[in-house]
Amino acid sequence: MRDISDNMGFEVTNIYNYIENKQSFLRELLLDIANEFRFELNNINNSSYDSIEKLRAIISMHVRISAQKPYEVALLVDDFKNLEEPDLSAFKERKQEYQGIVMGIVKEGMNTGVIRQMHLEITTQTILSTLRWQYIWFAKYGTEKVNPIEMERNIIEVILRGIVPNKEL
Repeated sequence: MRDISDNMGFEVTNIYNYIENKQSFLRELLLDIANEFRFELNNINNSSYDSIEKLRAIISMHVRISAQKPYEVALLVDDFKNLEEPDLSAFKERKQEYQGIVMGIVKEGMNTGVIRQMHLEITTQTILSTLRWQYIWFAKYGTEKVNPIEMERNIIEVILRGIVPNKEL
């Protein structure tokens, strides 16, 4: 809170005129970025795309948001654990729902044969884990060291080469 007040140019006590407490501040920041991811994921999931195109869109979304908002994504990935109940349980439930949607897309791909038959949960968690680290890169280097479009393409190649049967992508 002191860092925020210093950056805003006023006393730390003035922050509490705008923010109820640290917990409500964390909750609002987490809800904002989580809602952004969820809104876009719902649009992707409800699209007419096949499962491979949906996965491409999910990867693209993660790279784009991580490049634009690395510190907010860091909160989402690392700091949700600091939420207090009942917010922590609600957040974990939303996280499970998000993962469930991605798992449904992967399962659909396996059922239609565009994704190799593998362990569904391990495959889904591997995809999501691959997408979680990007904020670290963008927070440390910005977009100067690697163009987000190039990162997106590279991650798409890595993920899809691992799950798509030996066919041309």
